Amino acid sequence: MAIWRAAMSPRALHEDTKFDENGNPSLAGKLYQYYGMFNKNARSVFFLDDTGYFNGDVESSGPMNMAIFLSPGYFTDYAWVKITDPAFAAKVLADGRTIGHPAQSREAYGVIFSTRYCKPFTMGVPSTSHVIGFYEMLKKRIELGDPIDIYQFNTTGRIIAEYRWTRIKINDEELDVPQPIFKLAPDGVMKPVGGTSPTIEETELFILQAARGAVEYEPHPIWGEKVLIPVEVEGLSEKRLKELQPTTYLPMSEFKRLLEAQVKLSKHYLDKDCPGLPPEIYNAMDF
Repeated sequence: MAIWRAAMSPRALHEDTKFDENGNPSLAGKLYQYYGMFNKNARSVFFLDDTGYFNGDVESSGPMNMAIFLSPGYFTDYAWVKITDPAFAAKVLADGRTIGHPAQSREAYGVIFSTRYCKPFTMGVPSTSHVIGFYEMLKKRIELGDPIDIYQFNTTGRIIAEYRWTRIKINDEELDVPQPIFKLAPDGVMKPVGGTSPTIEETELFILQAARGAVEYEPHPIWGEKVLIPVEVEGLSEKRLKELQPTTYLPMSEFKRLLEAQVKLSKHYLDKDCPGLPPEIYNAMDF
């Protein structure tokens, strides 16, 4: 009721949202279709005062204690990992790695690197300063003895999609990169072939168990203690956890080759989109 009251306020701002003849939000899909698909990009901004419950205090019960990157991929990503190294976490932010979204294009993409994928929602500071500021904040919290738990989730990508190696040219250098194989789904959207993904319920369970310390980890096979892989999560079977690990399906030599291509491609885009990063961030994923 609080959200409804605030959304119905004349001060609320609605984007890509349809209202019916009675002035109520409508999900009928008669307008704002995207090549026949229902709109999936609606959003609203409203004042907390208009909920009827806001007491004027915007402070939470304590400082931020957890941060989650939604950084999907198709080849090397685990369903969920915990990042213990602040420079590595800053590199994840700088990469801005994502996959195609219907709001960007009707055609599906492979993997996109875009440091400020969140533009125009974060403005007023260069990309490099934005990343360094995040890095310094993480380090300060560690120095204070109150570190932030950092996680990276691969909820909208695949573990592991079918792919083929393709040779591209970057800065006069030829580079072999993996390209996911897509097929046309019944809903008219190109989707990757093969692989698995964690369900929403599995991810909710992981967040709950991670927050209460009920997850056991082991070091990443390449990045070591910088990145931790869950090996025991209360409520998930060992079999299912194995299914959510790319190394279950790949020999280590191929896994390293995929990661090497990812790191090289990442640096190509960082040089353009986020120049001047400190070496400890720029090289955080090297091995």
